Amino acid sequence: MFALSSVISVTLSMAMFSAMILMPISPIESGLLMLPGAIIMGIMSPVTGRLFDCYGAEVLAITGLAIVVYTTFLFSNLSLETGYFEIMAIYTLRMFGISMVMMPVMTNGLNQLPMKSYPHGTAINNTLQQVSGAIGSAFLVTLMNTRTESVAQNLIAGGPQNKRP
Repeated sequence: MFALSSVISVTLSMAMFSAMILMPISPIESGLLMLPGAIIMGIMSPVTGRLFDCYGAEVLAITGLAIVVYTTFLFSNLSLETGYFEIMAIYTLRMFGISMVMMPVMTNGLNQLPMKSYPHGTAINNTLQQVSGAIGSAFLVTLMNTRTESVAQNLIAGGPQNKRP
């Protein structure tokens, strides 16, 4: 169970850190855009702790992952017409979903270890989160560059985006 919780935490860390890369605007605008999501995560930490005690990790994880999948789909459909506050709302909802999954899954995974292994499990989780965040960001930048190259080549070649009816 600890291994599964680590895999879920790694995946969520990749999703959380790579979503921040999508905000190529000025530092103040990016910070303000992400501020509500950070506040929601801070508020939700004690709330998800209480919910974890009542319902367990499975209910919270499934609900939170559903929210993360939905907001990832919404992020995949961004366009030039997508407004600043719409992006802020999607990002905030995404952080809400991540907050519903992260703490309960990590706590449940650590609870499966013997008590003497708690410090080692915490260290492993923290290391995996940092490494996966870096890998997720690098992976997303690679995808974005590949897609940009492909679209640019189509535009240069007079592809479908450049033709008028």
